[in-house]
Parts: sequence; structure tokens; C-alpha cells
Amino acid sequence: MKFKDAIDIIKRLSDGLGNNGYVKLANNLAIDALEKQIPKSPTNDRCQACNEDVRNWTGEENFKYCCSCGQSIDWESEGE
Repeated sequence: MKFKDAIDIIKRLSDGLGNNGYVKLANNLAIDALEKQIPKSPTNDRCQACNEDVRNWTGEENFKYCCSCGQSIDWESEGE
């Protein structure tokens, strides 16, 4: 199962829960965590989720995740 599929299932289940605030909050946290696992390409070396600089300036391999928010980074399609 892909992350997007899991997100869709959680959203559908959450819609049928009525006004149970704690369960909806837990579902929203799970969705946020899953969405951060879907790689996004940086824009001008900045994270799309939090706008922090994600380039590794030490000259070593670029980070796979944003050090600030945990967003997965897709360097393959940078700038698309």
C-alpha cells in the first residue's frame, strides 16, 4: 500500500466518526505524518513544507529528510 492510499483510507474513516474530537485529532496527526513520508522536491534549496534550508552545505550527500520538520526530500526532481 502506498502512503497516499493510506491517507485516503484514514480520511474516509475519519469522515464517518461524527464529532469525536480526540479520534479526529489522532487521524489528522497520522495523516500529517504520512504526508511527510511522500517525497517533495525542494524549491530553491528550501523545504516545501516548512520553507527551511534543506541543502547539506558540508559537501556531503544531501539530506533525505528536512532537519526541521521531517519532510521527505526528493532531490531527483528538484525544482519541478
